Amino acid sequence: MRQQNSMKNFFTSLFPFIILMFIGFWKVSVWQRDLGNDIFALNQLFFQIFAYLSLAEAGVGALVQNVYYKLLIDKKNDEINIYYTLSKRMLRWISLIILVLGVAVSFFLNYLTNNQLSLTYMQVVFLLFLVKNLVDYFMFSPRFVLQADQKIYKINVVMNFYKIVESLAEVLLIMYGWDYVTVLIVTIFIRILTNVMVNKVIFKEYSWLKEVKETGNYKITGMAYALNNKFIGAAQDSTDILLISAFLSPLAVTIYSSYKYITKYLLDFIYLFASSIMASVGNLIYEEENERSFLVFEEIIILFYFVATFLGTTLLYVMNNFISIWVGADKVLDGLSFLLIILFFFNTVTRRPYYLMRDVLVLYKDTQTVSIIEVVINIILSVILVKLLGLKGILIAVVVSSMLLTFWYYPYIIYKKVYAKGWFHDLLRYSICLSMVLIIGYFSQIYLSNFIKTTSMISWFIHAGIYSALLICLLTVLFYAIFPSFRRLTIKGKNMIINKFIN
Repeated sequence: MRQQNSMKNFFTSLFPFIILMFIGFWKVSVWQRDLGNDIFALNQLFFQIFAYLSLAEAGVGALVQNVYYKLLIDKKNDEINIYYTLSKRMLRWISLIILVLGVAVSFFLNYLTNNQLSLTYMQVVFLLFLVKNLVDYFMFSPRFVLQADQKIYKINVVMNFYKIVESLAEVLLIMYGWDYVTVLIVTIFIRILTNVMVNKVIFKEYSWLKEVKETGNYKITGMAYALNNKFIGAAQDSTDILLISAFLSPLAVTIYSSYKYITKYLLDFIYLFASSIMASVGNLIYEEENERSFLVFEEIIILFYFVATFLGTTLLYVMNNFISIWVGADKVLDGLSFLLIILFFFNTVTRRPYYLMRDVLVLYKDTQTVSIIEVVINIILSVILVKLLGLKGILIAVVVSSMLLTFWYYPYIIYKKVYAKGWFHDLLRYSICLSMVLIIGYFSQIYLSNFIKTTSMISWFIHAGIYSALLICLLTVLFYAIFPSFRRLTIKGKNMIINKFIN
């Protein structure tokens, strides 16, 4: 049942995700064209600031969900109501704290960006932006129960319908001449309506779920530890645009955000897939024999390497042309900066299974120090190099800091603690796959450079589709010949398809 629910959660999230992705690309194009670089870059800055302000949440959601897991199994509804009450009260206090901190930060916005907008205007739109995002904090607590019960699919249709409505409203209002302030006000009301309708479904599913007056001696524990991990995540994901906004121009933020928008959507999709198999990986670790567990884990690893190699090579060949058509040739990065983005993307995808294993096995204590050191190195290098090299400097800092530590430490700790094996075979595998990306990408640029240079989006999709299909065939042959784990994986896939048709 848990695995079935995981699949339902994945597929009910997948199709709306794809729709939202295409609307998102449309939104970026419209916002850059109609609002200009200053406001578009300001909006990106707001997301990064909110990521830091939301640290006040301190992992309440994850902590209370962990409590719900056991209580749902034991059907202790009264205790669930107590923790539901605690989480609801805590999120309301957190919302107020974030709002107060946001008001304070708003007085310093002119130090975080180099645009020509007035401080008063930036304060107004930032506070509206805060209110829009804090609506979820005020109304999110019932959702933790559904998430812990792995029944998020029950609200996915309703939730994603309103997300699509909100995204379309953000695009169409700007297209027809409405200003950024009005758009924020409209989307605040849509966000409230979304939460009301979602919570209506949840309370129908759990008719016994309610707020109680007395919570006794119960409390949500572990917040300090969870806060450390949230801070690390925020620093890793949000430092780059903050520094670009503070040291460089709104145009630099816009250019970088366009590339990051594409890689973020691909990484979000990969995260969606990785999250859907989280429960299965956990069962594998705790129930299977160690050697069997190792073989299956290797198959998961090689699948992510295949995806990273395919996406990395494809992006290296077609991404700049897409950017040129999508937001304009003036938003295309130079060669070195573009290569650094591809390297960081490749590294992130290949390390995703190790992050997943860290979460499954709760290895935060083993990985926290290394992650903090990586963040510190990244910030120091970025501040130094951005003054010397501009945007290139920040990208160099991001790649170097990740390659120095988490690149090798995560495989080392997983293989050592879980399987009592060395990690050097993963280093070899990484080197081979990265070489494929660089070599195939290089020859594609030399011999096929005129093939992908199109001026329309439809033509780009046709050419990129043909290239991707040929690349998948080539990589399948190479991976099958080189990696035993990939051969096992393809045989399993073939047998699964055959059995499906026979049965």
